[in-house]
Amino acid sequence: MRIPISTYRLQFNPKFGFRNAGDIIDYLAELGISDIYASPIFKTRKGSQHGYDIIDPNKLNPELGSEEDFDHLVKNVRNHEMGWLQDIVPNHIAYDCENELLFDVLKKGKDSQYADFFDIRWDYTDDEFEGKILAPFLGKPLSQVQQQGEIKLDYTDGEPCVRYYEKKFPLRSTSHATSKISQISDRILSEQFYKLTFWQETQKRVNYRRFFYLNDYIALKTENENAFDYIHDFIFRLINENIFTGLRIDHIDGLQSPVDYLHRLREKAGDIYVVIEKIIALDESLPDNWPIQGTSGYDFLNFLNGIFCKSNTEAEFTQFYNKISGTQFLYDDLLYEKKKLIIEKYMSGDLDYLLYILKKIIGQNDLYKVTTIPRLRTVLFETLAHFSVYRTYITANMQNQEDLLYIKEAITKAKQNISNYQEEFEIISRILLGPHINTEEDKIKLTANFVSSFQQLSSTVMAKGFEDTFLYNYNRFVGLNEVGGDPKRFGVSLDQFHGFNKERANKWPNAMSATATHDTKRGEDVRARLNVLSEIPQLWQSKIYKWMKINKHKKKKIKGKYAPDKNDEYLLYQTLAGAFPFQEEQIGEFKKRLKNYILKAVREAKVHSTWIEPDIEYEDACTDFISEILETTQDNEFLDDFIPFQKTIASFGIFNSLSQTLIKITSPGVPDFYQGSELWDLNLVDPDNRRPVDYNRRKQLLSEIQTKASKDLPGLINELLATKEDGRIKLFLTWKALNLRKRFTNLFQKGDYRPLEVQGHLKNQVIAFARVYENQFMITITPRFLTQIIPANHLPIGKELWKDTALVFDSELMYGMKNCITEESLRRKNKIYIAEALANFPVCLLSSN
Repeated sequence: MRIPISTYRLQFNPKFGFRNAGDIIDYLAELGISDIYASPIFKTRKGSQHGYDIIDPNKLNPELGSEEDFDHLVKNVRNHEMGWLQDIVPNHIAYDCENELLFDVLKKGKDSQYADFFDIRWDYTDDEFEGKILAPFLGKPLSQVQQQGEIKLDYTDGEPCVRYYEKKFPLRSTSHATSKISQISDRILSEQFYKLTFWQETQKRVNYRRFFYLNDYIALKTENENAFDYIHDFIFRLINENIFTGLRIDHIDGLQSPVDYLHRLREKAGDIYVVIEKIIALDESLPDNWPIQGTSGYDFLNFLNGIFCKSNTEAEFTQFYNKISGTQFLYDDLLYEKKKLIIEKYMSGDLDYLLYILKKIIGQNDLYKVTTIPRLRTVLFETLAHFSVYRTYITANMQNQEDLLYIKEAITKAKQNISNYQEEFEIISRILLGPHINTEEDKIKLTANFVSSFQQLSSTVMAKGFEDTFLYNYNRFVGLNEVGGDPKRFGVSLDQFHGFNKERANKWPNAMSATATHDTKRGEDVRARLNVLSEIPQLWQSKIYKWMKINKHKKKKIKGKYAPDKNDEYLLYQTLAGAFPFQEEQIGEFKKRLKNYILKAVREAKVHSTWIEPDIEYEDACTDFISEILETTQDNEFLDDFIPFQKTIASFGIFNSLSQTLIKITSPGVPDFYQGSELWDLNLVDPDNRRPVDYNRRKQLLSEIQTKASKDLPGLINELLATKEDGRIKLFLTWKALNLRKRFTNLFQKGDYRPLEVQGHLKNQVIAFARVYENQFMITITPRFLTQIIPANHLPIGKELWKDTALVFDSELMYGMKNCITEESLRRKNKIYIAEALANFPVCLLSSN
């Protein structure tokens, strides 16, 4: 098995295709990257900017380039002996008639050979839906659409089809349509194997599983062996051709049984590197029996981010947030409310399908007492809303104690929330927890269907309720509001971080280590800056009070209330502090990006506006507010105060960034770099983080750094420190550390992880650990929490600062040592003084060689 030494995420789209990627492989290899990590490259809907709306998994996306362009990329990857980690999407496919398999199902219904490839609930029927699949793509109710003549018969492709603007649907062969008519009758529509409806209909009822609650993505049934083989055919061919050397599995929690899927994948794909996109709570563990190398790294991201958040200021941030927001935000209550909102408003139809299965189980089992359906619905609703993890993994053949505890915990919390539902909770508990009393095969299948559907739905409720709603409401400290994060915990202790890394080294040494991905809410350096605020709560609070006072007259009054409200305004100030550009000439573009961000934020929050029902008046008030507070005029009192403060935050954020970069590269796991993040990553949430990357600039900068380093390394370091705002210092560190990781592959992939003791008056400001393998060792030393020990724009280096602070380690590590970044030798002695390790550069990597 090829284990990546490091990975680099490439976001393919029509403007960045195979040829573009092929042209930067030289640069990535020079940087020290061992494997490219590609977003989906399979055929998608036209114009796709992300690649997850696939319509044919067995073809390359022609918008990314020709076969020759693809071969150019493959050739360059092979010439540099690099690997290729490919992101694949087994859970869903685009609900689009360009999808030939789905087109066949829409034309032939259950008689299609592909009918069982899709997670369509053919058994979930009433007179209106019997034998049909919902097609919820109309912009208004069907009667209005027909009245206005928006649905027509179309003959342009040789045979008649139903056309609704750009969407088309096939006609079954027995339909009564002729080329003489263009208007479509109720009779023709009623004959089809699909039912065209208003898109909002799925909020009430839906008979196919979606990707989350997105109507235009239909879920696949990878548990069907034929479907599995078809979906993965092209992938396995590229693996056999040694093009793909690893796989990243998207949205593993959406599958009926992730463990069964992974075992089948391993059997077919062979001994290749496999990681999964999986959100793991900070106290949750990844199942040991999954045949994978680990996750794509959200867990690492949040542990690493947490050690730069100063935990002992939590109470001050909480009190301040409650005061300025005007609301007592109780974390658990707010999360519960947002999950309820998702179920009620967006997934009511999915809940009703679960209830439909439950009714069947009860009807087949005399041991269950009779109860009312509304009461059962309430109990299901409450149990889903109280789940603390994304999902459990119970199957007919496997239950583990951790999963059972999560289910019991959710049921216990739900019981506390509603009383007098004992009988209904008993039914749910018995089905979910087992052991099941049924022995007949049909009853076992029905129960298994309920359990798997419940688990799939719980992951969707958590993803949409927490990630895409709660995280845009709970703005106490948004540097912690991250995918896989837990903002309730204000930071992570060093002991917790070291414990996580030690366990990783033992159990999942080849899992990915991310600091930014295409799904993260903020770029890694935005978080690095925001963590600085955790160190200065009183100064931060005074600034917020001042800015809110200065900018109050720039708000608009809507229905008697100011817009943006204080919660959204506070989110905006944090975003400004974290993402404001270094270069003044970028402010104009940044304003546009910030406006797009705030529109997404308020819609995701679902308080004043939503994607379904946008409140344009409130949204305009927010974007106008941004225009006014960032207006570059002579008398902008806000900017005059904000910019000097922000520059201070950005300055300290640089050191946080350098520290997290080195820690990521030297910790257990495969360090992953999101495209462009080798310079400052000040991206916001997608689509902002999919903006084009200037690789020509990066190539030039790296070449210059390499040339200067070979001639005068001390001079280069002094230059980089003097101009650290331009990002070259991060590029230099990344290049240095990644190439060391390449040189000492066994040490970093197989070596022990040993936390190191720090002594002295600044011991809490130092993070230190060793990687040890046979007679080799590397020691990582980085600073943190610097606002209390150095002034703004000063460097965290030298004897005057660190004084007696020193590293204590085992005698077996006592060899001649070298600072691998500055290439200076350190004298052998009983202690490593931080002043000596950080004499000339803000972070240090010591080597025994």
